[in-house]
Amino acid sequence: MSEAKSKIRKKPKSNPSSKAKSKAGSKAEPRPASERTPEATPELTPELTPELQHISSYLAENIGTLRRRRNLSQEKLAELAQIPRSTITHMESGGGNPSLTNLCKLAAALGVSIETLLSRPRRACSLLKRDDVPQQQRSAGKLRIHKLMPDRVRGIEIDRMEFAAGASMAGKPHLPGTKEYLVALAGSIAVAVDGATWTVEEGDVLAFPGDQKHGYRNAGRTPATALSIVLPLPYPTG
Repeated sequence: MSEAKSKIRKKPKSNPSSKAKSKAGSKAEPRPASERTPEATPELTPELTPELQHISSYLAENIGTLRRRRNLSQEKLAELAQIPRSTITHMESGGGNPSLTNLCKLAAALGVSIETLLSRPRRACSLLKRDDVPQQQRSAGKLRIHKLMPDRVRGIEIDRMEFAAGASMAGKPHLPGTKEYLVALAGSIAVAVDGATWTVEEGDVLAFPGDQKHGYRNAGRTPATALSIVLPLPYPTG
């Protein structure tokens, strides 16, 4: 009997804590890539470069100026452009980053181009100091041209021309339909145009087609000065 009892061995009781440790220690099988949930990445707002900051300020000023010229409130402009008023307010504050769609809607509502909205604002008044007036030199430095137009306007040019003795220049034809007016401020200037030569004395004004070949020459022995004005004409003149 004792031998039978000795042969019967009791099974050791399992320890719950050891099972938990074994489960915790075992590595879980990785899930297939197709079943993984993509991690959400935070949306980053890129910092504006100095160039883009300038454009934002141009846009803000242009919208406000154009809106006030048309006697429109922000609410009315938003209604015409079919965009939220908050978008208008944000853009006028200089902090807007509008979409191309909103720019198109806003330009259409204001009756201007997108380029006008994003360009440097044009002040009602501007003073161009003497030292800041752009200059060009021709005829081996004997002719100095001062570009007097502070704004770029297609077909319009205003130049002050200073001729040294013996200076000459072949004029470049301007845009079709333009007319040039040359005013002699000092000295005597010979202008060749359309196969004829005209002598313009101090105080004289010569008008001729600006889109034809022409040339200038100091007809005297002393320096001469002239003012050249080129204008586009919508109709023929007599």
